[in-house]
Amino acid sequence: MNWKKVRNNTIKLLIIAASYWYLFRKIKAFENWDELWQQLVHQPERFVYYGVPVVCLGLVNLTWRSLVWKNLTSILQKISFKRAFKAILLGITGGSFTPARFGDWIGKSIVLDQQYRKKGIFIAAFGHLIQSISMIVPGIVTLYFYSVEYAHIKELNTRFGFNLMWSIELGTVLFLIFLPVVTKRLKFPRFPSIIQGIIDTVAAYSYVTYFKIMAYNTLKNCFIYLQLFLLLRLFEIPITGWEAIIIIPTFYLSLSFVPGIMFADLGVIGAFSIMIIGKVFDNYGGVLLATMCIWVVNVGIPLLGGSAFIALYGKKQVKKHPKGQQQEH
Repeated sequence: MNWKKVRNNTIKLLIIAASYWYLFRKIKAFENWDELWQQLVHQPERFVYYGVPVVCLGLVNLTWRSLVWKNLTSILQKISFKRAFKAILLGITGGSFTPARFGDWIGKSIVLDQQYRKKGIFIAAFGHLIQSISMIVPGIVTLYFYSVEYAHIKELNTRFGFNLMWSIELGTVLFLIFLPVVTKRLKFPRFPSIIQGIIDTVAAYSYVTYFKIMAYNTLKNCFIYLQLFLLLRLFEIPITGWEAIIIIPTFYLSLSFVPGIMFADLGVIGAFSIMIIGKVFDNYGGVLLATMCIWVVNVGIPLLGGSAFIALYGKKQVKKHPKGQQQEH
């Protein structure tokens, strides 16, 4: 008996079972299915008008994430877009039931050749850092205006508060711009392994690749913001474009402070949506439906695709060797 094959198939089965168990639990725990069904039955044209673009934007989101991963791994191994796309699906599946997205990092690194997988985890960690900061940059500004306009925090509506906001924003942007310069030119003491690994990873990127990764992340975020805007409109939240510019980045800023939030409990995401979006619009049911649907499109559906790929991963085409032997590729 091929025990290595049995072990690999057992691991695959456990990962797939865990991901489906996780998905089933989250969907079952959602309490607004009746409201969703009623809206679908009575206003199907709204779901076509808003829902189809949202699903298409989900595919666009996966595309940009794949391009980010393709560029992130370029310092180790050049991979195709198709391989990067598979890595994103694997990452979503692996990160769904592991704490702090660690399974996401491992899942993405699996598509790399064996000798690069350990470093691939550092690259995934760096990618997660860049993703978080790319959400924080617009969120700093929108949080200020949200606090003044909607939370009515009068203490911030001063020249000092305004200057403080822009000082923090400028500092964050400068940190992003000069991060590769600092890591390349300054000598650091040895840090704990994962921190040192990320520093060495940043230093390995060319400036062009580094800023390309930043640009791709920014574009991806814009499409995610647009998705939520369309879903809020779908569920009859009367949010305007200007309100969306302030509220939606603030909402995602709040999520960025919770580790692995894309894979967190829907209840947690719902609580943040009520806290941020629900403070402005009192249609709590519509807000919860919108955040649930964006989770399903960006996490639930790709998770199914990732689990299917895990089931097929490792199956290699067998070609006959010229001398009659079989060789795996």
